[in-house]
Amino acid sequence: MCDLNCDIVKDLIPSYLDGICSEESKKAVEAHLAKCQKCRTHLDALKHTELSAGKAGQGQLDFMKRVKQYYIRKNVLGAALLFAVSVMMLPAISNSNSSHEELLYCALFTVLAVGTYLLLSNYQTKPKGNWQNILCGAACIFGAAYPACLMGLLYNCIATGQGIYGIELSRTGPYFNAQLIAVVVLELAVFAVCAADSVRKEYTFSLLPALNLVCCALCMSYRSILFHMDSPEAILRAILWDTAVFFLLAAGILLAEFVISRFYRSRIPQQNADSL
Repeated sequence: MCDLNCDIVKDLIPSYLDGICSEESKKAVEAHLAKCQKCRTHLDALKHTELSAGKAGQGQLDFMKRVKQYYIRKNVLGAALLFAVSVMMLPAISNSNSSHEELLYCALFTVLAVGTYLLLSNYQTKPKGNWQNILCGAACIFGAAYPACLMGLLYNCIATGQGIYGIELSRTGPYFNAQLIAVVVLELAVFAVCAADSVRKEYTFSLLPALNLVCCALCMSYRSILFHMDSPEAILRAILWDTAVFFLLAAGILLAEFVISRFYRSRIPQQNADSL
């Protein structure tokens, strides 16, 4: 084996450290290092430099993770507060005796749907799996169809002057009220579960949970009819009006969230370009 001079060994040391040099070169470098203090010092200096660079890179990565966690916690807290405030406002609107009660419900659930989507839709990962979509879709169909059936029964009770299921007509109001409140609780629970799963798995919040909140607005609007019951014709007009508002609200919220999602997607390529 030939004896290498220091300049050649210094050129080989980076490959030696990375473990990519040939076996012969490795033996030659180690043979030279065994008897050359100057090259050993150079080797130690390179090892220290690589270790420091590795620690610096890990430190930068840890910092970016902390920043990401900060914004995640901030968004989660904002969404949780928005949800809590919205739920607490429901009794206040219900007891306000406003002639535009259904519009207040629409505004409340619109703010909750769009606000939550704004806070939780800035993840770049799409939803994983489809159980959320199935859950939201099933809950939405139930949340729209069942209250509509209840309102049909209510109209029939007022038109015929008879109760249902053996319930006296004077007591049908509390029965319908309890049913509608139960649907609202179910829809809010589905919305909360999907939001929590979005945060936990860090994927973009879906559009579908907004429909669960639209069903809440529909149920609460139908519920307000129970406290302003009039002639069968007036009740029918109120039911048709609330149903029309339901479809308009659903279309408006979905459109708003679609625009927001497009805005976020258009920003992602620009952010990636800025980071290069």
